[in-house]
Amino acid sequence: MVVPACSAFLASSAIGASVAATPSSLVPSVAATAFPVFYSSDKRFLQDANGKPFPILGRSVWFITSLLAADYGMVIDDSVARGFLHSHSYTGNPLACRAACAVLDLFEREDVIAANERKAARFFEMASPLAHHPQVRDFRHLGMIWAFEVAGDSPDFASRAFEIALARGVLLRPIGRTVYFMPPYVTGEAEFALLVQAGLEIVERLGK
Repeated sequence: MVVPACSAFLASSAIGASVAATPSSLVPSVAATAFPVFYSSDKRFLQDANGKPFPILGRSVWFITSLLAADYGMVIDDSVARGFLHSHSYTGNPLACRAACAVLDLFEREDVIAANERKAARFFEMASPLAHHPQVRDFRHLGMIWAFEVAGDSPDFASRAFEIALARGVLLRPIGRTVYFMPPYVTGEAEFALLVQAGLEIVERLGK
């Protein structure tokens, strides 16, 4: 992927205020960045044409900052113990905010919360085989979120559970031995049944 950028746009956008409020030691000038921007070779972060890390944060449409390679080494790692398991924030992105406003309009107009409460009740019933499985611990549910632990002591549980789910077409990201579902509100019964089946396969194959 190539991320194009225009110096005139960057100079005239909200980045000016953001950069002005940030220590100059952390923020390079636009001219100092070698555009275009590409994925790194391992596709884990962006870098400029000189191979310099180039994160884009969400305080404005574009917020360019720079960290030393050693700083990135603190959070980019193949080890779960060292890797930073959170995504970049885009909470200040104007386009994302406008989309969020449209979603809130839908929530009000279509009474989404009430519909979700009915859907969650039905999904809770569908998850009963997981909730009562002998290898499942602390099955819990709040709104449209479900979580449980799987009995056992396998050190690579999370990666193996991820692979089992992915083989079924389900994208899960277990944390430790905790498996959780956070399906989007448009999820139907067929899709949730697929989540449950993936969860059951994880429990059957990895639970002890």
